[in-house]
Amino acid sequence: RACKPATRPSQSKQLCSPCCSRQGLHQYVRASQAKRSEVQNVLERVLMKRIALMGGSISREIKRFGLQEADYQGERYQGHPHKLMGNDDVLSLTCPDVVEQIYCAYLDAGVDILATNTYHSTWVSQSDYGLQDDAEVAIMNVESVRLAKRCAAAYMQQNPGSVKLVAG
Repeated sequence: RACKPATRPSQSKQLCSPCCSRQGLHQYVRASQAKRSEVQNVLERVLMKRIALMGGSISREIKRFGLQEADYQGERYQGHPHKLMGNDDVLSLTCPDVVEQIYCAYLDAGVDILATNTYHSTWVSQSDYGLQDDAEVAIMNVESVRLAKRCAAAYMQQNPGSVKLVAG
């Protein structure tokens, strides 16, 4: 299975996203915190009406695709010295189409809060794969959130009046 290649500049070997440097990541976090109260208000409104459902296991769903080592490496990590198969978080960079399909399936199933593919996107977990560098961990987290937000936005556009949130 060959995944659709990544098209964003931040998915190339060179990390060029503004969130890749420590300073850029801190700016991203500060901007996110400014939106926090707005998101809290939306979540409170949802919870006042009903119980909110949160998306389930991304990793379990990834297994259904039968991906191989080459899929996990993609173009970005081609020739990486460590095996990456099993590092499902890296798929947000190397197979974003797979991650998006899973996100969309959870939204179609009725989740209100979409959990991102970032369970192991920490330097501790990524050190098992030789990807513990702060910039690599940051871009995994940022890209997973970006994909989830894009799927949630598309769902809300197709289903006016629906509210979908992203957590990760």
